[in-house]
Amino acid sequence: MTTQRVWAPRWVLLVVATMLLTACGGVRFFYDRLDMLLPWYLGGYVELEPSQRSDLERRVDVLLAWHRSTEIRRYAAFFRELEAAAERPVEPGRFEAWRREAESYWQDLALKAVPEAGALLASLSDTQVRELMDGLREDQAELAEDIAKRSPAERLERRRKSLEKQFKRWLGRLEPRQLAMIDEASLELETDSTGWLSSRSAWTDAFERALEQRKDPRLFSARLRVLLVNGESTWPAAYRRSFEEDRARVIGLMADIDRSLTPRQRQHLRQRLGRWAADLEAIAADQ
Repeated sequence: MTTQRVWAPRWVLLVVATMLLTACGGVRFFYDRLDMLLPWYLGGYVELEPSQRSDLERRVDVLLAWHRSTEIRRYAAFFRELEAAAERPVEPGRFEAWRREAESYWQDLALKAVPEAGALLASLSDTQVRELMDGLREDQAELAEDIAKRSPAERLERRRKSLEKQFKRWLGRLEPRQLAMIDEASLELETDSTGWLSSRSAWTDAFERALEQRKDPRLFSARLRVLLVNGESTWPAAYRRSFEEDRARVIGLMADIDRSLTPRQRQHLRQRLGRWAADLEAIAADQ
């Protein structure tokens, strides 16, 4: 039998957000297929019994039905707000407000997923839990090995290219002064892939400890809630501080680039935001 795998809940929810926000084929195409894609993605880390597989599919259906009926209109309205704001430079503080609003969407989704994920995880046998944790740590080791092959200069260049790619995705061709801003910001960022690995390892360790309490519904639910809604609390304190400082630096970079946008870039940005809003509105209209 082909091994079926279940990914840790934090990354399960992340794939929903990733598909919604970065799918090259458009929001509508991928969202309409999440009921098939999510079980497939979850089926990557532990062999499931047929009853568990059916339970997983049912719970994914429940979660997506709630998401379609209550959340999609909020996302569409958010993108429409961004589209309107992109017409001219905005106050720097609005970027932080928008970040917090987007984070609240994540937290609402995570809170809704806690009972569904908790019930499924509670059904895992000791053998399945060992298989799950072995798979997570195997991935961790492979990532660490891959990162270790890169020099500090190579990691810095990857970070710079990642920032540049994100801005190009929304703005189109960048101006030389904007590329210089990105270069400068890349040098100032403190967190890197090694710190990210330590945070991921800390979360995985906390997840394993939570699974040890999976037969105690109240305790397990409380621990799973922390991992899903506030997983950053499991990170090493030094990395968490660096992450928060870097997040502020990136928001500052966004504000700086916003003030430098050309009319062509503003048009590109508004069109891109408008397409996302329209796709989300179409999904909501199907309800």
